[in-house]
Amino acid sequence: MKYILVHIAYGVPSMKSVMAEMEQPCRVVIGNRGRLPIFTEDDIIIRWGNSIRIRTNGAKIINMSNAIQRASNKSEARRIMSQNEVSIPTTRFYGEAIQTPCIARPSRHHKGQNFNIIHSQSDLVRLERRNNLDGWYFSEVIDKTNEYRVHVGHGKVLVINEKPLVEGELRANQAVTEQSWGQAMQWHEFKKKMCKLACDAVHILGLDMGAVDIMRDRENNYYVCEVNTAPTISDSPYSCARYARYFDWIFRHNGGEWWNYEEWTSGKSFAWKNSQLGE
Repeated sequence: MKYILVHIAYGVPSMKSVMAEMEQPCRVVIGNRGRLPIFTEDDIIIRWGNSIRIRTNGAKIINMSNAIQRASNKSEARRIMSQNEVSIPTTRFYGEAIQTPCIARPSRHHKGQNFNIIHSQSDLVRLERRNNLDGWYFSEVIDKTNEYRVHVGHGKVLVINEKPLVEGELRANQAVTEQSWGQAMQWHEFKKKMCKLACDAVHILGLDMGAVDIMRDRENNYYVCEVNTAPTISDSPYSCARYARYFDWIFRHNGGEWWNYEEWTSGKSFAWKNSQLGE
């Protein structure tokens, strides 16, 4: 049997939309409500942001629980990416010397929440008085010209969306700006540097798939902000269709193997082609 394991608080609408487009039969399971199925070694389970402990009984898992936990802990994810030379904004952690201006955030956050702009050491002191800053990280402010979300699966790119930037607002988040993302980028618009960086971030965190938020500055440098393991895609028929074909590919190939993306010389090579997803 094939399963998609989701969290009760998020992911259900997206995965129901994906499942409606799939050819392979599967079941969406809410992982923290009611009893879970008894899994067997013949099963394949895709975790969509859900990291609860389960008895797999030898089932094939896509996105292991510990990898989702690493990505969800934004401080830890930044530390791991930095140690492995994945390009991120210069990041410091509570207890280290913090340079201002910077953006201060706790280790867990979503939808643009808990976003604090620190202009001076006085701001930092005031933040410290209001919060226990253990586990927080402090990120360099990038003078960005663009921000993207790159959906990666097994070393290839399913979709790239550009996030709309709003003047005076550092966060390019739909929950904050209420701005819809633009059309998905065409494959010939894919940039090798950005695609490889997104694949590196997903791989370094031990994930099989993830939606990578990336900023670009005026000097054409790219920086990973974070990796999402349950991105909202229910509002994009194109993204749902792409994920449906990708999940079908996973189920047909017993979990699938990573592509060797290190060999590719163009951005277009990173794109999941329809012929490849249909194999």
